[in-house]
Amino acid sequence: MHVQIALRIAGDDRLELPFITDPENQQYLARFAWGPPADQLEGDNLFVCWNGRFDRSQLTSNRQPNEFCSSGSNGAQTGEVEGATGNAAPIQAGRYEVFVKRYTPCQIDCYPPPPPHWNASNVVAFEAVDPCRLRLVSLRTRGFHFPVEVGSPMSCATLLDNGELQAVGEDGSRIALTGAGAISVDYVTSNPFTSRPTPGPIFRLRAGGNPAALTFTTGGRLGGLVTSASTGAVHALAVARASVRLTFRNNVGRIHVRSGRVVALGVGPYEAALEIERYCGRRRPTIACLSKMRYRFFTMKRGTSIKARVLRAGQSATFRRRRGVIKFVR
Repeated sequence: MHVQIALRIAGDDRLELPFITDPENQQYLARFAWGPPADQLEGDNLFVCWNGRFDRSQLTSNRQPNEFCSSGSNGAQTGEVEGATGNAAPIQAGRYEVFVKRYTPCQIDCYPPPPPHWNASNVVAFEAVDPCRLRLVSLRTRGFHFPVEVGSPMSCATLLDNGELQAVGEDGSRIALTGAGAISVDYVTSNPFTSRPTPGPIFRLRAGGNPAALTFTTGGRLGGLVTSASTGAVHALAVARASVRLTFRNNVGRIHVRSGRVVALGVGPYEAALEIERYCGRRRPTIACLSKMRYRFFTMKRGTSIKARVLRAGQSATFRRRRGVIKFVR
């Protein structure tokens, strides 16, 4: 028997997640309600498609949701059902589609039993965003990645084997990464060197491989963090709004500052941002204390080191890639 099931979002259609989602925390659950409720012979299931679309023509078919969720088995999941209400825990930032599927068994002795009868609700959608508040603009990659969807919120813990990625932030921030190697966006809150929290969140961008290019323009939200950006030979640190382009080709890295101020280092993808506490203590980092950063390669003469460079709007610098162990010194 066909039954029209009306599904609605019972809470917010936008969830603001901490950087690490906690499915056990009820604050970060998307909630739903529907009607009419199932009777004793019927059973309801809540299906979710992460960063993909359900094929509406297949909702009442015998196929499994991972077969008609466009992001496949990596994007399909189920929610919790209790009566005519349910909830779903988002995996990461992104867009989620949800529908209810109801099974109605044969109510009277019938042999042979008929094929399973299914009813399906309408499809509703909600979004989950994390602290970076980034939305994917474009993506090109041949490597493995979790489901992502252009136009949807993007996790700030995103790693791709290679390719191109562009995203825009709610605060007007823009990032563009291109690399023949790994490219990544991250949000760092703890220092593995010291096992302590960082003085503040670090918005980290990397473009690996040869060639590689990275551009960032930070707005009010992301500009309030430490931005750490690197390619194969150059590393930039910003602590306020800035617009910067980094490139790397044939072992030469270049940096050009379009607006703001940054500290430039010739250490490539080394975790320079995790050395900040050495120079700035536990207080909020500034260009003044970051400018004191010094580093050396073990191939250099003993007692020598290289001082960080402060670059302002309109200034550029070039760094040649140097191999060997890096050490930051006072």
